[in-house]
Amino acid sequence: MGRYHLKRVMTSDLALWDWRKVVEDGDMAKARANGTITLYDTAGKAAAKWDILNAWPSKVSGPLPNAAANQPAMEELTIVCEGFKRSQ
Repeated sequence: MGRYHLKRVMTSDLALWDWRKVVEDGDMAKARANGTITLYDTAGKAAAKWDILNAWPSKVSGPLPNAAANQPAMEELTIVCEGFKRSQ
């Protein structure tokens, strides 16, 4: 079993937050999912991929307010999974 911390630029997509809500509601059987994590290079091309098995989000967080920062807002996701392998 592993725990992995991921970051991405914040979007309007609420799928990660909805997934975490399933965990908060206590439905772990429904929350577990298989999927692929894809790392993109600066040109938007897939640079690496990892397949994950029986993963669920243990934490999702949004950006902290900082008016002085000149950076994109980031979301953070911590997932726990039973297995993973690099597929690309």
